[in-house]
Amino acid sequence: MAIFKNRFRSRSEVLTLFAAASLPIFAWAIALIVVYAPQYILRLNLWDTVGVVAYVLAYALLETLIVFAIVMVILLLLPARWHSSKTVPLTAAYLMLTTVLVVFLNVAEEKAIVRGKFTETFIALAVYVLLIILTTVVIRRSDRITRLFSSVLERFVPLVFLYSFIALVGAVIVAFRNLAA
Repeated sequence: MAIFKNRFRSRSEVLTLFAAASLPIFAWAIALIVVYAPQYILRLNLWDTVGVVAYVLAYALLETLIVFAIVMVILLLLPARWHSSKTVPLTAAYLMLTTVLVVFLNVAEEKAIVRGKFTETFIALAVYVLLIILTTVVIRRSDRITRLFSSVLERFVPLVFLYSFIALVGAVIVAFRNLAA
């Protein structure tokens, strides 16, 4: 517990990291649900549609917990002298940029990667690295932008916990459907 207290000043920093890990994942899951919901409604009955949506939300919750656990382990393994007031905003920005990259590669580049065409993928990775460097420079140099980014992210914490609760309900529905079948 001493390592935890040396790395984070308060629990709100941990909640902010959880929000940063889960917000883009839940946003992507909800976008997928909205896109595919009309197809589900037309082809499935209500209980099956609820089941499909519950699977998506349960998987988003599982993915969020895995990403959050990995980030926490990395932050706890880093030396204490590397931690500062900018650690949480930097980590949150890195998480969001990485999730956006993964979503882009999943949507736009999936077929190109399978075919062995990596030009756009390398361009996306170059833009990602450039954005990581730019984010690092901006957050490290500007206290105002850091405070703004942190305050915006902290405002998303209640929404993220609402999404997490809904996803937890989805996980219960998935368990119920699998045990009842």
